[in-house]
Amino acid sequence: LVIDNVTYDYQGEYECRATNFINGQERTATSDPIALQVVGAPQVLRTTSGGVAGHSVSVKKGDSATLSLIVCADPRPRHVAWEWGSLRLEAGSGIGRYRVDDVTQDSREDCYLATLHIDDADLQDQRPYYLVVENERGTDRHAISLRVEGMFSG
Repeated sequence: LVIDNVTYDYQGEYECRATNFINGQERTATSDPIALQVVGAPQVLRTTSGGVAGHSVSVKKGDSATLSLIVCADPRPRHVAWEWGSLRLEAGSGIGRYRVDDVTQDSREDCYLATLHIDDADLQDQRPYYLVVENERGTDRHAISLRVEGMFSG
């Protein structure tokens, strides 16, 4: 088995299974499982679990917005921050209407959930927000866009 362009998605256990027929009887042999452990720079996942790019969030003006991305990294990320405009907020910090959670373990091994909360979203909050992640093997950066739907009186 050869796996090209390995990503954290390939992490897990593999086994080889061979099947043939001897005198009309099917016979199967299975190898012991082999564990594949991926080590490397962080990788912000570009697709959701459904395989669709989910990197845009829409909220109504005045509502709270939650922007979340999953990042995989081994070793664990040492810096996780959200950036927009001239602002940078590290995980576990906040300023004004903006709060960044500490990263939490995702269901996948070596993967983590990074979340930015924006209270009382306004039209000027409409922009891309960049998740920047770093470990000792490298960095990755990916944007999620916030759309704020204004309220119009008639």
